Amino acid sequence: MTQKPLTSGSTRVLMNICNALYVSVSLSLIGIALTLMGYAVWHAVVAIRTNGNVVAALLSAIGLIVISMAVLDIGKFLIQEEVLRDRELRSAVEARQTPTKFMVIITAVQDSRNRSRGTLI
Repeated sequence: MTQKPLTSGSTRVLMNICNALYVSVSLSLIGIALTLMGYAVWHAVVAIRTNGNVVAALLSAIGLIVISMAVLDIGKFLIQEEVLRDRELRSAVEARQTPTKFMVIITAVQDSRNRSRGTLI
């Protein structure tokens, strides 16, 4: 059984489907990040108004906001690099820099949260 080569029309349809998936994933990530930011602010305000543990609430809010910013950057990266920009124009170094930055941020925040809880995982 031989496969037919992709025609320009079928390639265009496949690229449009992939772009739509990237956009939907990016918008989902952005929505989740904004929700996390809103929750962090709300949680801090509630702690301040109810004279709760304000320091713990603010530290938790900082961690959530930092993670949210990293998730926002990932969503922005997906749209910019996978949908709007021609993928063949970027260098290998440029393609690795942004995802590496996000992984470092997420790992550092997770490590600091685990240390504050006294857990390793």
